[in-house]
Amino acid sequence: MKKFILFFIALQAFFFPAFAADGTVTFDNSRTVVILDTTQDNYAATYLSKSIREPFRIPYWNRIDAGETISSKDITVARFEELAAKYGADLVIIPFVNHWYWRQYHNILTYEDDIYTEYDYRLSAYVYNRETGTVETYGVNGRGREEAITLNNPDDVLRPAVKRLLEKLPYKRIPADRRYNDTDMPVLDTYTTAGGAKIYRGLDGPIPI
Repeated sequence: MKKFILFFIALQAFFFPAFAADGTVTFDNSRTVVILDTTQDNYAATYLSKSIREPFRIPYWNRIDAGETISSKDITVARFEELAAKYGADLVIIPFVNHWYWRQYHNILTYEDDIYTEYDYRLSAYVYNRETGTVETYGVNGRGREEAITLNNPDDVLRPAVKRLLEKLPYKRIPADRRYNDTDMPVLDTYTTAGGAKIYRGLDGPIPI
């Protein structure tokens, strides 16, 4: 049993090299990102706030969901710098709805009883990069009109819009600009027997893997 425990500890050290402040597992060179919501109170803002968080998950990202909100007039470089310092963040992201319009109506110019959906939007993500000291702006927009029988849910507009916005962000689920390898991790001392079995050389003797 003691050998098994030692082997399990070695595996933990191999696969889980670092822990975030809240105890979650992260990589040693993972980034800390703070996502701060605005004071906007509409369905599009709620949807954008939830969806933009999706890529920023452990172990590549240590995400902090700030409990505070920010008004549009306070989105400044100085405020970004304050937030980065306050949370010890590499990135500060503020999702923002520049414009959201959605309505359904009867076309009174025809004698048909069809209901139409009309929409118009612009969604943005403001990102402060502490390494470069700059604020980056990414945005998508769209508008259209369709029969309500085809388009009856605002999610069907917001889902592809947010997807396009996330595609514009250079910060992905697995960051391409950082390497995640085993160079800083302990190497298991193993050998292979004549029969092909791989054996771990534990502190108290060999343990089969």
